[in-house]
Amino acid sequence: MVSVTITLTDEQALVLRMYIEMTAYVRKGQIETCENLAREKGADGIPIYPKMDVNAEFWRMIDQTMEQVNEVLKGATLSGC
Repeated sequence: MVSVTITLTDEQALVLRMYIEMTAYVRKGQIETCENLAREKGADGIPIYPKMDVNAEFWRMIDQTMEQVNEVLKGATLSGC
């Protein structure tokens, strides 16, 4: 894995943390929606949305990555916070 360093001001780091936390429900909703759609089948028993399981996995990866980024931000020393 390649490591990247990004420099943020304290305010930018705080805003990014808030954004990640405030949008968690969107990611969770996308996961749930994709999982539900993946289970839908037509009268013939064939999935109506055959790629939704892949989409759900994508959203799980995004959510997990955002949580990891948020943990890094929480661990950073923020002056005045």
